[in-house]
This record gives sequence, structure tokens and C-alpha cells, in this order.
Amino acid sequence: MSANPVRDDTRDDSQLSPEHLRGVRQRLAARGPGMSANAVCDDTRNDSQPQATCPVCGTPFQPVGRGRFCKPRCRQTAYRLRHRQVDTATLADVTDQLRREHRLFAQTVYECSSCQERLLGERRCSSCNLWCRKVGIGGECSGCGEIVTVSELLDIELLGGDAAA
Repeated sequence: MSANPVRDDTRDDSQLSPEHLRGVRQRLAARGPGMSANAVCDDTRNDSQPQATCPVCGTPFQPVGRGRFCKPRCRQTAYRLRHRQVDTATLADVTDQLRREHRLFAQTVYECSSCQERLLGERRCSSCNLWCRKVGIGGECSGCGEIVTVSELLDIELLGGDAAA
């Protein structure tokens, strides 16, 4: 006897008698309609399914197999919607655009380390005559005239979003 009680690999199935096979078929048939004595593909398993609704166009349809869409056109539309590129600009995109237009330096906000004065597009403080540190990309506020950065306008912390001018 082998180590696996479920499957006995020492038995030769080719020498089973027809009576034995007939008895196996009868036992399988006695289990009920859920089990078939013959191993066949049951292609009619989805015939009893109710109609499905296409998630793209909303049309009711009878699904074939595991189909989720009514037409190939709807399947392609769903694929394109899942894989489309979002048309939102990031700070890196804005920085690259300003660099290509040679306006990056003019839109960079600098701050003096001694007097905390903010300058737009000027690296040296005019009152202290010291080099200023870069704060980020920004501009002059149209309402108050104060120099602000994009991250201050959006009220978020941008990590590594600004490129060197």
C-alpha cells in the first residue's frame, strides 16, 4: 500500500473490469443530478443566468461565458477609460515648461536669510547684499502684492517638486 491513502499509484487502472466501471458509474449517478458519470464540458452553465447590464452603455444583454460587456466596442471603451492619461499638470511639468521658455529664473522666489525679505527672480538681496536661498516657484499675489510660492497657494508641502534655476 502506498503512503497516500487517497491515491493509490500502485494500482493499474487499465486492467479494471467493465463490471467495476459500471458500478462506479452507478454510484456517481446515485449522487444526484449535480454530478455526471461522463466528464464533459457543460457549455450551458450560463443559460440560466439573468440578463446583465453593460457597465459602459447600460444596455441589458445576455452574457456569454464570463463576458461583462454587450459589444466589443463597449469593451474597448472601458479599456481606454481605464488606461487614459490624466491631463493634470504637476509642478515638475510647470517647471519644465518655464525652463523651455527661459522664464524659470524669473518665476523663482528667493528669501534673504538675514532680513527675511522675499524676492522674485533676484538671487541677491538689495538691502543686505547677501545671497538668498531659493524657496520655490511662485509669483506676486495680484490681490495684496506679496510674493508667494505655489506650495503656499495650494497649502501643501511639495517635496522635491522644484528644479534648480
